[in-house]
Amino acid sequence: MTVPGKPHSAPAVEAIELTPEEYAKAKRAALKSVGLTYRQLERQARTGQFSSPRAHKVWVAIGGHAR
Repeated sequence: MTVPGKPHSAPAVEAIELTPEEYAKAKRAALKSVGLTYRQLERQARTGQFSSPRAHKVWVAIGGHAR
């Protein structure tokens, strides 16, 4: 709700830092959830033709990062 006379403030953002091992595990789980390898997902990103909206979301989250 915006209060007249008060600037709008964005909600607080929580950031979670992952170890490299935790990130790798999360990335593998994300790829498994869409049934794709990183290379397959990378190909979909090059063409812009994702197999599902979820696959696109996974690419946004992990795309371009080291395998």
